[in-house]
Parts: sequence; structure tokens; C-alpha cells
Amino acid sequence: MEQVVKGLVDRMAVLGLIRQDQEQAYVYVIQLALEKTISVGILLVLGICYRVLVPTMLFLLALFAVKRRSGGFHIRSYAGCLAGTLVVYILFVKCLAGILADHMQMTCILFLLSALTAGIIGAVNHPNMNWDSREYAGSKRIARLTILAETVVVAFMVVLGADRTATVFIMFAMILSAFLLVLAKISGQEAEGT
Repeated sequence: MEQVVKGLVDRMAVLGLIRQDQEQAYVYVIQLALEKTISVGILLVLGICYRVLVPTMLFLLALFAVKRRSGGFHIRSYAGCLAGTLVVYILFVKCLAGILADHMQMTCILFLLSALTAGIIGAVNHPNMNWDSREYAGSKRIARLTILAETVVVAFMVVLGADRTATVFIMFAMILSAFLLVLAKISGQEAEGT
């Protein structure tokens, strides 16, 4: 995929659409957008196949809202990341979602512990991000506010008796976010000095 994107960006430079000194940035941004589009597209198709499209959309919204600012564990290659994402999603939908929905008290406790853990960590300054101290502090603050907002939304959903499947999918987004943050910390995926 990277070669295709590089070819596209090279062509953009030849046509004068971008300057040569911008090529590397364009390759990075286009590749990320393409990878995210492919990943989300596959998950939405799986959501349709498993008849959980709306809960899958809520899961993705909740997950991306937190991960956008908090970061988390990174696998070196896109193929590895996509494979890991698909395995986690399929295992969740086929095995774990029903168990979590049947044991809402346990799920609520796990969700709250995950939200607390993610809130304490706030964000992981992965070397690819390489935030300066001001950006890192800002990312932690926004991540914590997002975690708080999601916790309030889930609390209302539980209290109001909203659809359990949708609620569990949103809760799993927080559980997964916290797990990925802890995994990133344990594996030392953090820029020097943070």
C-alpha cells in the first residue's frame, strides 16, 4: 500500500499540486487515511454480517474518540494492526459481547475500572506522535474529558435501560482503550522523557 501512496504523491508533485518538500507529509497523511478507511470499512461490513451495524458504529465512535487523543499500543505494520483489530473484534462479537451483556454488573465494574485506568494514564506519547510537553499535557486533558463524557453517557444508558448490545459495545471500546494504554506503557512504547 505504501508504494501505491508514494506513487500517487510522486505524481502529485510532478503535476505541481504539491511541493517536493511536502511529499513525505502527504505520503504519511494519505496512507493513514487510506488505512483507517479500509479498517473501518471492513469492521462495518462485519457489523452488517453479524447484524450489529449500529452497535459497531457506536463502538468505533467511542473507541476513536478516546484513542484519537490517548494513543495506545502500536503494532509495527498496518497488516499486523489490521489482523489484530479483526481478531479482537470478531472474538468480542462472537464470544464476549453476549457474556458481558448477560453479566451487566460485572461489565459495569470492568468498565468503570477501565475508565479509571485510562483516565489515570491519560495518554501515551508514542515516538510516532512525539508530542512536546504542552501537546502531551493537552492530549491527556482532552482524553480525560472524553473518557469522562463517555462514562456519563454509558451511566445514562445503563440507568435508562438502553439497548444492552449497544451499551456493551460502547463499554468494550473503553475497556479496549484502557487495555491498549496499559499495554503501551508495559511494552515501553513511549517517547523519551515523557
